[in-house]
Amino acid sequence: MSDDGTIERRIVRPGARLWREGPVELIFGEESLAPSGRYWVAGGIVWPELHETRQEIVGAAVVCGRHIESDVTYVFEEREFCTVDHVLGERGVIAFEGLSSFLNEAWTYYFCKTYYWRQDELTARRHIRQVHRNRMIEPKPVLVELHWRDEKTALDEIFLLDTSSRLTYRVNREVHHAMRKFDAKDGDTEPALRALAAALVGLAKR
Repeated sequence: MSDDGTIERRIVRPGARLWREGPVELIFGEESLAPSGRYWVAGGIVWPELHETRQEIVGAAVVCGRHIESDVTYVFEEREFCTVDHVLGERGVIAFEGLSSFLNEAWTYYFCKTYYWRQDELTARRHIRQVHRNRMIEPKPVLVELHWRDEKTALDEIFLLDTSSRLTYRVNREVHHAMRKFDAKDGDTEPALRALAAALVGLAKR
């Protein structure tokens, strides 16, 4: 158990070596969300489950980076998803994009391989098996299970960073909408916000 009361368990493919990440050097264009520099990078995942307010099965994933020089955390990528694999429609056209392409792109562009999650084991295990069996996902991610005593504390960290200008995210995207709904107490906590909370807990361990 860490000093903040969280417990983590790393889940990797059988026989795989444990991935040990360090800071990465990321180069961005002038009009990008984040500045170029050295970052600690980690992701957060909420596996698809029933969202009571929206009455649909939905999950979310984010990729975040903490800029070492400024100590500002940037939400690089965010996506809601309902499956790991793509759902194909007529003539083989992708009708719903799954998590698989998100994981590959996160590795390609941000060298993100470690993702944190906190959820019931039955839901998580089902989707984790799909990730491990999916031949399109390479390299396979390291999926770290978190146990924290109070989810509210993890969510509070998001708003603490936001109000202190140490969290940057895109306007009118999943995280932005989720934060507005949370402020307005409009239904269940959105999966994007829970995924962000998991990523921030992970980054705090770096």
